[in-house]
Amino acid sequence: MHPHNHRDLLMALGQCGSEDGLNLLRDLAKQSDGGFQNIARDWFDAVAASPLPEAKTLLLNFIDPDVTDGIGDLDFPDYMADHLAALLAKIANADAAVAERLLNLTHRPLSSKRRQILTKIVVQIDAAQSLATALNLMDDTSPQPIPYELWRALEDLFLEKRPYRGSSGSYTLVPRAANDIKQRLFEMAEKDPRRTRAAYNLLGQIEEWRLQYGRPRSEPRHPAYASGVPWPPQIEIQLKE
Repeated sequence: MHPHNHRDLLMALGQCGSEDGLNLLRDLAKQSDGGFQNIARDWFDAVAASPLPEAKTLLLNFIDPDVTDGIGDLDFPDYMADHLAALLAKIANADAAVAERLLNLTHRPLSSKRRQILTKIVVQIDAAQSLATALNLMDDTSPQPIPYELWRALEDLFLEKRPYRGSSGSYTLVPRAANDIKQRLFEMAEKDPRRTRAAYNLLGQIEEWRLQYGRPRSEPRHPAYASGVPWPPQIEIQLKE
């Protein structure tokens, strides 16, 4: 059976509410092997449409290394990662248990692809601590120490986009305070060897934004004044005689 010729069937299996339907979806994904990339979007949509709790676990298979449902590590195009992330973020925003599970994964070592998808998910979760938790996905040892999606989410947090003169097609950037994130970055820079460089780079970028767009009145220049650590950091330069 070739699933790419039966896309309507995939959605029908997902929506039918039967465990047998969900099991068949699982089997079709495994059977397709390298061809999964041809049905990935329809398959993701079909599983997300299932009312069964097991469907959430089936989607988490692509993120959570502890999920062992036998579906294996199926390949799919990189652009499909955005779609999968949007589906899981929607589920997480409707289910606090799923949101907590995904946020806890930020503390775990993950493959490059799972880290990428998880970052896309976490920055879309509405929980108050989601963005601060997403900072755990920074990794100085990675080819991309600061995931792109995290960088953009922080930029949107620290710089508010306001419509320019009522226009929907243009906007001005206005500084916005996020002292809790700055404090978390400062703590990482001082105490987390795995993320020190990335945290300092982000703190430096925030200062560049402040120089360019101004500093909010409610934001102190020092990320954590009570720490007693000088800011900006003092760099020792050794000169050769």
